[in-house]
Amino acid sequence: WRMTADLARIIHFADRDGVIRDVPQRRLFSLIDGVIAGEGEGPLAPRARLAGVMVMSENLLAADLAATRLMGFDPRKIKQFSIMGGTADYGVRKLEDLELYVSGRQIPAKIFFSREWNCPIPPFEPHPGWIGHIELARQSSGATIS
Repeated sequence: WRMTADLARIIHFADRDGVIRDVPQRRLFSLIDGVIAGEGEGPLAPRARLAGVMVMSENLLAADLAATRLMGFDPRKIKQFSIMGGTADYGVRKLEDLELYVSGRQIPAKIFFSREWNCPIPPFEPHPGWIGHIELARQSSGATIS
């Protein structure tokens, strides 16, 4: 988790000379292709999973938070997201800061990140070492494809 948080800091705040600054040094755009995703033994040996989603954002952290929830995981349980409340400004201080759209319809962040929201994607199966630790709700995983 720490490596991921460190890389996010470098991507956002390192200038062209590698000096970490207090303000973001570039504009970013994240596109996550989740049409066919992976679950289980990822990232080295995941099972292919038809999810049929694309996540786009001008904020890398927001894109990862949304994708994590779409997979059925609770971003509040994943340590790499602890950078949200830190001193650096990644553009997201709390989940409620996000403006989310699903199939063109705005979903309030409070609902999107809750167990009550009826996510159109069945929950993913986490890596075996994370089962029981990161899921938003205990549910069976969706179908896999060969």
